[in-house]
Amino acid sequence: MLLTILALPIAYLAWLVVLATRRRLADVALSLLVAVATLAIGAWEILQSRASTAAIGFLFLPPLAAVAGSLALLYAESRRARSRAVRYLGLVALVACAAPAVLALRGGERTIAKNASRDADQARRDSAYARYRLQLDTLLAASGDRSADTLEALLRRHRDDREFVLAGLERPQLSTALLDTFARSPDLGIALQAIRNPNAPAETLERIYRAHRYRTYFLQALAAHANTPPAILREIRALRPAPITGLDIWFAGNPSTPRDVLLDLARTSESIDAIRVLVRRPALDCELVREAARGPAIVARPGDADIAQQLAGLRSAKCP
Repeated sequence: MLLTILALPIAYLAWLVVLATRRRLADVALSLLVAVATLAIGAWEILQSRASTAAIGFLFLPPLAAVAGSLALLYAESRRARSRAVRYLGLVALVACAAPAVLALRGGERTIAKNASRDADQARRDSAYARYRLQLDTLLAASGDRSADTLEALLRRHRDDREFVLAGLERPQLSTALLDTFARSPDLGIALQAIRNPNAPAETLERIYRAHRYRTYFLQALAAHANTPPAILREIRALRPAPITGLDIWFAGNPSTPRDVLLDLARTSESIDAIRVLVRRPALDCELVREAARGPAIVARPGDADIAQQLAGLRSAKCP
C-alpha cells in the first residue's frame, strides 16, 4: 500500500525534473504552487478534526497534491495547443486542480463550525451538571432520613434530563435496584455512571461484562469497582491483547482484586504508576514486594529512586 501511495508523488516529481531541465520553469512554478497549496490546505483541514483516526489522512495528501500539480501541468501544456478543444480541456484541468484545495477549505470550515457547536453544547451540559449537583446537595441535606426516597423520586421525575440523571447517579443513597435499572440504559454514559456507583451490585457488574454489546466501554469501571466478582477481574486481566490501556492501575487500586491477579501484575506490568499504587496496598506481602521489585516496570526505570527506596523498605519490613 505504501508503494502505491508513493508512486504518484515520485512520478510527479520526476515529471517536474524533466520540465525543469527543458527550461519550462513557469510551468513548474505553477504546478508547485498548486501542489503546495493542496498540501497545506489539506493538512489544515485534517488538523481541525478531533477524530482519533484523522491523522491517517496525511498519508493521502502527497498523492492528492501530485494529482493536483499534474492537472496544473496539463493546463499549462494546453495553452500551447492550437486546438480549441484541447484548450477547453485545459480549462477543465485547471478547475479540477483547484478542486481538492477548495473542497478541503470548505471541509475545514464545516469542521470548525461543528466543533464550535459541540463545544457550546458541552459547556451547556457541564453547567447544567454542576448546577444539578449543587441542587441535589441542598435537597438531600434537607430530606434527612428520607434522602434515599427523595433521590429516587427525583430521578424518576427527571429521567429524561440526562445531566440531572448523571448528577443523581453519583449519590450513595441509591438502591441497588435503581442502579441496575439505569445500568440497562441505552445511553452508555448513564449506564457507565450507574455501574461506577459504589452500591452497584455484583450481579449488575457481571451482567454488563457478560452480556453488554459494548463491554469494552465499561472495562475500566469494572476493573476499579470493589463489587466486581473476582472471576470477572481475572478474565479482564487475561484478555490479550489488552482491549484498553491503563487497566493495571485500576487493578492495583481495587481492594477486591484477587491476589493471583496482583501477583501477575507485579511480575509483568510495565506501568510504573500501577506499581506505585500496588505498593500502597495495606495487605501487601513479601512475595508481592519481591516480584514488584524485579518486575519490568522497575527494571526499566532504575532512576526512579523513590519507588525503589519504598520497595526496599517494604522488603525489610515484610520479608524475614
